[in-house]
Amino acid sequence: MSKKLHPLVEKAINKGSIIEDSWMGFAIKVIPKDSPRNQFTEMRKAYYCGFYAAFSLMYEVSNTIGEDDEDGTAKILENIKDKCEEEIKKFMKF
Repeated sequence: MSKKLHPLVEKAINKGSIIEDSWMGFAIKVIPKDSPRNQFTEMRKAYYCGFYAAFSLMYEVSNTIGEDDEDGTAKILENIKDKCEEEIKKFMKF
């Protein structure tokens, strides 16, 4: 069963800005307006490195398990998502 994407997410995907748009949403939520420019730059680097690490992990999981076991892939990704949400809740409210 696939869910329909939110129109703004679909638009960002179509224009190739989904990661940058996600970064900006994150930055607006967590970086104080009076932060030095360097903090913004360093957090942007960390965000993209973290995104790449997570994406690489998901890519590896999906390629290792493959289409033969979509439920297994989904379960692993769901466990990763749950763990990330658990950690994020320690320092941030969404």
